[in-house]
Amino acid sequence: MGRRWGVSCAAVVMMVSMNVVAAGPSGAMSATQLRGDALTLRQMPAGWFTHAPVGDPRLGCLAHLLEPAKVNETNYLEVYFVAKSDLPFVVETLTTYSSTASAFSKIASRLASCRSISGDLDGYRVTGTVRPVTVGRFGTASVT
Repeated sequence: MGRRWGVSCAAVVMMVSMNVVAAGPSGAMSATQLRGDALTLRQMPAGWFTHAPVGDPRLGCLAHLLEPAKVNETNYLEVYFVAKSDLPFVVETLTTYSSTASAFSKIASRLASCRSISGDLDGYRVTGTVRPVTVGRFGTASVT
């Protein structure tokens, strides 16, 4: 029971990704700028390390959330962190798009319709419920 609960909690924590958008190709952040803004191991708690998962760590309706249809990604960076016990697992994704407004609208719409996830994560069967959470504002928009 304890291990199953831990895997379920990890799936929720793992699904949290950051999405950074820029005004367009001329105003888009470079790959170097994205690397500079990404979380680093020094910002994680003691005992954490970087480790890329086997396969895609996003499950179900979250699998391609940050890849909206008909919107080009101009830059993309993903970093992975895991605790020494393999749980929890955190993914940070930073992405810039050719059309910020279109990308934001499509991502927000897909996220609003995503209610549950399931799949295999590092050999464990996981299921979860996606619920709305109010987050702080960034710029002039917020997804709640």
